[in-house]
Amino acid sequence: MAVLFPAYQIVREMSLSLDVGVHNVEAMLQRAYQRAYGAEMLDRERMRLALDGKRIYRFGQPVTLPVDEARRQVAERIRAGVVQHWGRAISTVARVFLAGGGAALLGAYLAQPPLVAEMVPDPQGANARGFYKLGRFAETA
Repeated sequence: MAVLFPAYQIVREMSLSLDVGVHNVEAMLQRAYQRAYGAEMLDRERMRLALDGKRIYRFGQPVTLPVDEARRQVAERIRAGVVQHWGRAISTVARVFLAGGGAALLGAYLAQPPLVAEMVPDPQGANARGFYKLGRFAETA
């Protein structure tokens, strides 16, 4: 996460990277599935369906997974990391823009006080475009 101020200068003290995201939600759901049904693991398609809130089945029976709880727990870890890193400076941040693959999955849980968060349109594309622009900006700085 890079923090930019109106002069488009990176504030390194407020920028951070957390190794927490959608992969953690998926890992939690895999563990829950394995506990409930044995050593079998969810394939990519059934994981995608579960994350999209669609019903999945095992031998014709609906599978119940703690998707919302996993999303909430992972989002809380992200929020806690940001709040800890920013400290009191969080009161000076007007808005956090959510981008990337996890924005749609975790956005509702991330946009809780003290963070004032807003999801950008096309969050996955925006993340890629943002890294590209940040790289270009760093080259010219």
